Parts: sequence; structure tokens; C-alpha cells
Amino acid sequence: EFKTGITCAYAVIFIIAFLGNSFGLYVVLKRSSSTCVTNLFIANMAVADLMLTCTLMPVQVNFIHKHVSWIPGTLGIVTCKLVSYIIPVSIAATVFTMMFISFDRFYAIFYPLREKIFCKPKILSATIWILSLVLMVPYPMLYQIKYNPQENKHLCLQVWPWQDKNDVSNAETYRVLRIFHITIFVVLYAWPLTVTIVIYFLICRKLWLRKIPGNVTTTNRAAAEKSKRKVVRLLVIIVLVFAICWFPNYIDHYIWFVRPDLVNSIPVEAQLMFLWLAHANSAINPSLYILLNSKFRKELFITMTCCPRYRVRMARFLSALSQNEEENSFTTGGTMQFLIPLTASTTPPTVPEGISQEFKFGITCAYAVIFTIAFLGNSIGLYVVLKRSSSTCVTNLFIANMAVADLMLTFIMMPVQVYYIHGDVSWIPGTLGNLTCKLVFYIIPVSIAATVFTMMFISFDRFYAIFYPLREKIFRKPKILSATIWILSLVMMVPYPMLYRTEYDPQVDKHFCLQEWPWQDKNDVSNAETYRVLRIFHITIFVVLYACPLTITAVIYFLICRKLWLRKIPGNVTTTNRAAAEKSKRKVVRLLVVIVFVFAICWFPSYVVHYIWFVRPELSNSLPFEVQFCFLWLAHANSAINPCLYILLNSKFRKELYATITCRPC
Repeated sequence: EFKTGITCAYAVIFIIAFLGNSFGLYVVLKRSSSTCVTNLFIANMAVADLMLTCTLMPVQVNFIHKHVSWIPGTLGIVTCKLVSYIIPVSIAATVFTMMFISFDRFYAIFYPLREKIFCKPKILSATIWILSLVLMVPYPMLYQIKYNPQENKHLCLQVWPWQDKNDVSNAETYRVLRIFHITIFVVLYAWPLTVTIVIYFLICRKLWLRKIPGNVTTTNRAAAEKSKRKVVRLLVIIVLVFAICWFPNYIDHYIWFVRPDLVNSIPVEAQLMFLWLAHANSAINPSLYILLNSKFRKELFITMTCCPRYRVRMARFLSALSQNEEENSFTTGGTMQFLIPLTASTTPPTVPEGISQEFKFGITCAYAVIFTIAFLGNSIGLYVVLKRSSSTCVTNLFIANMAVADLMLTFIMMPVQVYYIHGDVSWIPGTLGNLTCKLVFYIIPVSIAATVFTMMFISFDRFYAIFYPLREKIFRKPKILSATIWILSLVMMVPYPMLYRTEYDPQVDKHFCLQEWPWQDKNDVSNAETYRVLRIFHITIFVVLYACPLTITAVIYFLICRKLWLRKIPGNVTTTNRAAAEKSKRKVVRLLVVIVFVFAICWFPSYVVHYIWFVRPELSNSLPFEVQFCFLWLAHANSAINPCLYILLNSKFRKELYATITCRPC
């Protein structure tokens, strides 16, 4: 009967927590100002509650019904470590969020006329999650899958490195467990809640005890004070509810790990109820938002009823926002490159042995993530640039170049790389196989060349626009110039399809896509001449597609930054539009510099791998294959990073993207 009752109780809080936090997250992010510190922090809490709801509650119900076995194999190891990591990270993010909210409220009430302490709430929100992820790193390191031969089950257990199997009492393990869980209690409960409660005590003392000078009935200050009190009241109640809900659970932890001799003194049913109360906090929070916050109720009602007044209000907001931000177009950079190991002879390529299944599974999931982001981000970005912006703008056409190159490599390079990682490097036989072999290994370097040349020409365009603003534009016909870049890339990368062909290996009865050089001597077992030419070829590719264009681009942007940031604008900058124009140019250049810098960082490790493969092959065994694959993944991830940079660093792109998604005419 108890199992049935507790399962029903978990079903109730699961539904409330999932729906409540999902609606709450949507309301905060889509229906409210995303620049508000409190809104972004409440979004943090909603995300953390959703993570706990979708991971912790199902696992707990499974445990209640005695199904403590875990999934065997690679999937079991990954899920064991992931679940044991997500839960403490979510709790840490919630606690740190509440603490930072108290800091923000304290500063806003005690120093209302000063500049906001958290001027960039999005960065601070990301900092909270990074801090939570870093602090909770020990959890996935301690959890492992263990096989129990007596019960024929796999279990997800916490295993300590120093645990002595000969010590039956596990005295040393319990001593470390006590220290570990006391530290967790202090870091995730006692210390942050103490700081938060002290701050809210000072805030309440300030708000409720002070008297407002003057005639409070005829001034707006009384209304402002009342509004602040409502916000503080909601936050204080959320903190108190969290403290009450989680305190019994920490008592239970204290008994289990600090005083194990008292475990039998508390019934198992009571311990499970303590856990349920802690988990119920995720369902209580959205209920508090609805009950205690009238603005939240109003926004939620608008969301559920699709109120048309919202469209008018949002249109006015975006119109006002666009007047205060740059009017220049947005720009991009970056693409992908051919980084599958090239063979220097007709010997079929072999997949490195010793790579674990866990690593293959993890790197495949990582490729799935960047494939999804790159495909959606660059597709939407390309549509925004071509359909929502001026097609005659040089920068916009160059952005289209980048997006096309990223999409080409997303659909070609990533699947081929994953195919190679999993050990099947055979190719399609016949004419179709020979055609696809040449085409695949032609498109990849062409796309890279187009990207690099595009970044370089963008720097030329910015240089001319900033140093010679009154002269005629250097790129009068951007469409012709864009076509020229692609033609130049196609011509320069012609050697690639000429070098690739399919070969049949009778020993393994498979066809392979191999790189063959015309002068290759099959009698030369060492392939000394081939490797010498390979070194020259790949050093040339490195210079043409990386070193030379990035050096030129870096020098140009250095001159541009020196011009923009060091020069003084003559005249009265407060009454002229020149200051605004200079600020707008700086924002555009800042975005371009970041994109080029990210491209250089992402691709440099992969060129190191190429250097080892083709210039110093004797060092190939000194670098683990897992590290080499991670370097390649980082380079390929550049295609997914680019659209994220457009969204984060360019307000006009965000506005155009919003207009595209909501089908609102620009």
C-alpha cells in the first residue's frame, strides 16, 4: 500500500513540476524582458527543477519498487555517470541562483542610484552553471557500474579509489564519506542559505522599518517601495520553502553517512517521505510563482490564451530596442575542413585499435549535438540573411557564403567522420563509388577555402569602409565577388579530386576511397618519395588555407581596432551622429574579430594532427587517438559555434531571427 501511495504522490509532483516549470520557463524567456536579472535567475531555477524532475524522480520510483539493477554496457556507464552528475549540478545551480538573487536584491534596495552590480545577467547565469558543473565533477568520477554475480545484476554504485576490499568494516571509506557529505551539506545548503537569509533579513529590515519622507500619497516612491516588497516577499518564501523541503533529506544523509548506527532508528517509509518532500520542491516553486506574483499570472494567462495585445506590445518593444543598437549588418566566419586521415599508398586505411566503446559512443553523441546545431543554426541563418536582409549588402552575401560552406561540411564531413570512427572505412564500389569518392573529398577543401577567403575579403571590406569612408565602395558588385570567391576555391582545390579514386582490396573483399599520387612507386615499401611530396603538399595547404589568410586578416583587424579604439572623434560628440556610427562600427568589428579568433582556435589543434600525420609520422603514436579525434571534433564544432555567435553578439540578427520564427513582417 505504501509503494502504491508514494508512487501516486510522485506522479502528482512529476506532472505539476514538469508542466509548471515548462510554462514558467516559457513565460520568463519569451514573455518577459530577458535582460532582467531576476527573470534570468528564475529561468535558471526552472531549468534545474526540470532536470531534477526528468532524472531524479523516475530513478527514485524505480528504487522504491526494488528495481535497483542498472543497464549494462556502455549505455549503462554513461547513464550512471550522467544521472549521478545532473542531480547535484541541478541542486547546486538552484542554491547558487537563490544566493545571487539575494545579492541583486540587496544591491538594488540599498544602492538604488548606483550602476547595477550584475550588468550582464546572461553571462552571470552561465557562470552559475559553469560553477555548478565544476564543483560537482567528483560525482561522475566516483560512480561506476558493478556486476553482482550473486543476483546476476549490474548496479550503479559509488566506488572510492582508496577503498580497501580487505577491510570488512570499511572504516576508512566511511570516514571519507563523512567528510565528503559534510562538505556537500555546507557547500550546497548551510553556507549559501545562511548568507541568503542574512541578506534578506537586512533587506526586510530596510524595507519594512524605514519611513518614506514627504507625502507618500502623492508620490510614486510609495508604489515603488510596495513593488520591491512584493518581489522580496516572493523570494524569501521560495528560499524558506527550499530550506524546509530539503532539511529532512539532509538529516537522512547525516544518519546514513555520519551516524550509520542510527539508520535502523528511522523507518524506511519515513526516509522515503523525506526524499519525496525534497523532490516536491520542484513542484512547489511554479505554484508559488502563480500564487504570489500577479505579473507572472498575467503573462501566463496571455500565453495560454494567445492574447493579441502581446503582439502589439512586443512589436513596440523591438522597435524601441532597434533604435538603441547598431544598424550595421551582421557578419560571420568559419567552416569545416577535410580531416580524415589520408593514406599515402594503396594500403587500405585501418581504424586505430584500442579505442573503447565508451569513447565511440561519447564522440558519436557529441557529433550528433553539433550536427543538429550546425544544421538548424546555419539553415535559419542563411534564410534570415537572404530573405530578411538586404541582398546588396557585401557583408550579408559573405555571411551567406559562410553558412553555405558550413552546411556543406555538416552534411558531408560529419557523417563520414562518424563512419570512420566506428571502424567501417569501406566505400561504395563501381562508378557511383568513384564519383562520390572524388566529389566528397573535393567539396570539403573547397568549402574551407571559400570560408577562409571570405573572412579575408570581409576584413578588406571593413578596412576600406573604416579608413576610407568617403570613397566609393571597393566591392561595388558583391554578388560577382561572391561568385569569384567560389570559383577561386574550386580552381585552387582541383588537385584533390584528381588524387582520389576507389581501389579494391581482395584480402578483405572491400572497396576503399584512397589518395594515390601519379609518381608513387609500388616497389618502394617505405614510400619515402610519397611522404616527401605529402609533406610539401600539406604544408602548402596549411599556408594557403590557414597561416597566410589568418595572418593577413589579423593584421588588418589590428589596424582597424587601432583606428577605432585609439582615435578621438573631433567636435561635439554628444550632438552628432558620428559617435553612434563609430560605436556601431566597433560592434561589427568586435563580432568579426571574435569569429576569426574562434576559427583560429578551433582549427589549430587539427592542423597539429595533420602535421603529425604527414610531416612527422614517427610521432603519430605519441598522441593518443582519442585526443586526435577530440581535436578533429573541435574543428568540426566550429560550424555549430558560428550561428551561436551570430545570436549572442548581434542584436540585429536576433531581431531578424525572431521575426522569421514568429512570421512577423520586418
